[in-house]
Amino acid sequence: MTIFRRIYLPLVAPGLASAGLLSFILSLGYYITPALMGGPDQTMIATLINQQVTKDNQWNGAAAQGVILLVLTLAGLLLVKVVTSLGASRKKRSAA
Repeated sequence: MTIFRRIYLPLVAPGLASAGLLSFILSLGYYITPALMGGPDQTMIATLINQQVTKDNQWNGAAAQGVILLVLTLAGLLLVKVVTSLGASRKKRSAA
C-alpha cells in the first residue's frame, strides 16, 4: 500500500484527473446521453436545465443552474491545473 501511495498514485493522478474532467466536460453539452443514462427516475443537470427552459419557462432557475455548472467546471479545471503542476514540481525535485 505504501508503494502504491508513494509511487504509483502520483504518476497516474494527473491522468485520472484529466480523464475525469474530460468526461465531465463532454457530458455538459449533451442532452440525449444524460437523459438515457439518468432514465425516468433520475434527472441529470443538463436535462433539468433543458426542461426548465423549454417546458416550465423558468429562465431564472435554469440560469442559476447554468452558472453553478459553469463554476463547477472552472473549479474542476483549476483542480486539474493544480494537480498537474504539483506532479511536475515533484518530478523536477526527484530528477534533481
